[in-house]
Amino acid sequence: MKVLKFGGTSVGTPESLRSVKNIVESCDERVIVVVSALGGITDRLIATAREAEKGSPAYQDMFREIIDRHHAMTEEMVPADERPQVILAIDALFLGNQKHRFEASRGISCFKTTTKPMPIRRKR
Repeated sequence: MKVLKFGGTSVGTPESLRSVKNIVESCDERVIVVVSALGGITDRLIATAREAEKGSPAYQDMFREIIDRHHAMTEEMVPADERPQVILAIDALFLGNQKHRFEASRGISCFKTTTKPMPIRRKR
């Protein structure tokens, strides 16, 4: 069994996702596929949090752009008959608990700070 991990630019566009699909389908043995955020999304989430941290209302549009990017990828990659369910799942993940997300964003805006990332310690 193989574990294949894809992230960043390898999952950033429909073309690159099709390449990932081809790689996975060409494996002769069972595989576990791990996929991280679409290319650029992690940086965009950080930038969105920074805007909220500054108290800028721009973070709301930035967050919407992240959701729209996932919707656009769905339009390109998911068969038409399955798209509505996938769009609902995306919206549930991003918007599912609106109150919690609003309060977290409002907290960042009010206090003008986000938590500091914890250092990652790698085993040697």
